[in-house]
Amino acid sequence: MVSQEHHEVLASVQLCELNASGQYQPVQVRAQSALDPGAFYLRQGLQRKLVLSLSHDSGRQFKWTKVSKIQLGEIRLLDPKGRIHASASADPIDLPFSNRQQSIDFLANGTSELALWAFWDSSVHDNVFLNRPTASGQRVLVRLTFAVNVDSCAKPVEFGMDIALTINTRDARPPGRLLSLIDSATNGTRTLSKTTALFSIKLTPPLTKRTNELWRLDTGTKYVRGEEALEQWRPRGVTLVREHLRNVQKQALRAEVDGVRALLKHNPPLALQNGSNGASRDADALL
Repeated sequence: MVSQEHHEVLASVQLCELNASGQYQPVQVRAQSALDPGAFYLRQGLQRKLVLSLSHDSGRQFKWTKVSKIQLGEIRLLDPKGRIHASASADPIDLPFSNRQQSIDFLANGTSELALWAFWDSSVHDNVFLNRPTASGQRVLVRLTFAVNVDSCAKPVEFGMDIALTINTRDARPPGRLLSLIDSATNGTRTLSKTTALFSIKLTPPLTKRTNELWRLDTGTKYVRGEEALEQWRPRGVTLVREHLRNVQKQALRAEVDGVRALLKHNPPLALQNGSNGASRDADALL
């Protein structure tokens, strides 16, 4: 990588709870409007699993290999007035997972998908916002961070997003399809199965050690001592090198043309010599 690269990564998160049949079923995400990412409808005392799905359309130019870390932390409470109440500070909790719990696909249309799932025990946080039921109109905000290894990057690429939760009693039931349809028609409420976030990534190449690649580096944004005296002047980019190469070629061609002219002047061709001799004889005859 010798120049900056820009990539877009779409991340979607699902929270699944263990149902009566022993299967992990995605919980509902209740969104109040089209711009609301929604809040997961969780119940107390159930085993949970977090499913993370990532995708991009950069093909193998952004070749990721695996998710190296996933954490949950920074638990806060959002009240109906939009105020955020922080809880007692605690370190983020790492979610354990193995390589068998993630998969990577590079499709022929240029898209790539990276999927991972991990178990999440909310009691490990020992946080009152996650242990008690959430009051009406309130939400619990949890910071989800994860790191992805990429072949072209010296260190893992880190992502971060907030997910909203509502903790309900164990016997609580989410609204059914009919009630959800009525709420959607009257209040604009949406019922989803996941929450999403879009990330924009900019990769900058490191300083190269090869002398023949130094001209590719863009050092226009790097500070140089005393550059304040230049005021608004800014250095040229790679176009300056290209113009220099074109000027060198023009000078070489001009030197070749001048050399040919000098050679023809001192050693004219035979036809030119005969023509000049005939002209001199005609001049003598006229005299």
